[in-house]
Amino acid sequence: MGQSERQQGVRAGIIVRFFASAYDLTILFGVTMLMVGIPITISIEMFGLTPPKWLQGLLFLTVIFAYFVGFWAKGGATTGMRPWKLRLAMLETGDPLSWFTACVRFAGLMTTWLALGMTLWYIVTRDTGH
Repeated sequence: MGQSERQQGVRAGIIVRFFASAYDLTILFGVTMLMVGIPITISIEMFGLTPPKWLQGLLFLTVIFAYFVGFWAKGGATTGMRPWKLRLAMLETGDPLSWFTACVRFAGLMTTWLALGMTLWYIVTRDTGH
């Protein structure tokens, strides 16, 4: 199939993307609790060993990285994207994202989440003067 014969996808609307993100966050919450939260709790309760906060954060970030980058690069869609028939693809070829492109996209996702988190933190903790 040549370049001109490749079928073009349709861009998803904002509502569909929102619901796919909500699915992903729900799934990711469970996965991180299983992969990180439970082992840390067992480490604390059974052995009295509390991992440093930076290590706990790194473990959470590693699981989130593996979830998004792994799904994007391997199949072109996360588990939350599949019910909505969303798929990420390289614009030129239609192939799933390369590992490098998936990592760059993940960096953008983390930057966006950081900005959103900082904004929400400011809204909740700001001194309104009243």
